[in-house]
Amino acid sequence: ILRDAGLEESDIELELYPDFGQAQALIGGQVDAVTGYANNDLLIAEAAGLDLSVFYASAAAPFAGPGLISSPETISAKREAIRAFIRVTLDAMEQIAANPQLGLDAAAAVVPEVVADAETSARSLAVMKATIAVWSGQVQKAQGLGAIDREGWAVSNSFLGSVSDQGGNPSVTVDDLIDESLLP
Repeated sequence: ILRDAGLEESDIELELYPDFGQAQALIGGQVDAVTGYANNDLLIAEAAGLDLSVFYASAAAPFAGPGLISSPETISAKREAIRAFIRVTLDAMEQIAANPQLGLDAAAAVVPEVVADAETSARSLAVMKATIAVWSGQVQKAQGLGAIDREGWAVSNSFLGSVSDQGGNPSVTVDDLIDESLLP
């Protein structure tokens, strides 16, 4: 992201907020900019009335996500159960994308606090809608939810392999990482 902006890490003062307090730091004027989640931190800052300039990191670094992670041994032993889980999850995602209130109702059944009052309910629905947007990249819009953006995975994998302190392995390929045979 810095490189795309013509900056080096030495051009900025980096402050870590390990407990997800970056939105509050921005609201409180402790920092000039933050990285955060489009379906959380951005909504918090907007709700606080900040005038924001938003740069989506995915434009510079299209990281892969969301996904299901499993070992080859588990996939081999539980292939049909995993396929069934993926199928019902994608079905639920499609239903929620068509009617975000369904997702909020399901969340509220487990965590009633997300609809504690009208303001909280509205904020939770905004999070649900923003989360749906995160699910829906160009590949998913063209091929449906669950479609895997192989190019995005390749870019993400290449980037992680280039960052020495992230433990990336440049010899790992996209084919080593994903198994599209599990999709419905």
